[in-house]
Amino acid sequence: MKKRIEKSKGFDEEKRLEEDAFLKLSDDERFRVACELSEIMLQIQYENGVLPKDVNFTLTK
Repeated sequence: MKKRIEKSKGFDEEKRLEEDAFLKLSDDERFRVACELSEIMLQIQYENGVLPKDVNFTLTK
């Protein structure tokens, strides 16, 4: 007998609310959030040994 794993509807609702909140931001605020997320993702990749650290790396508009 196979068990199915299903996402709770609460997860889908939370994701939709986050997306709605992001879309309500101004273009500058969206860009800032995207840059912050990119920097976090790059830091995680560096910590996991996927990327070499680039101390001169910055995201600018």
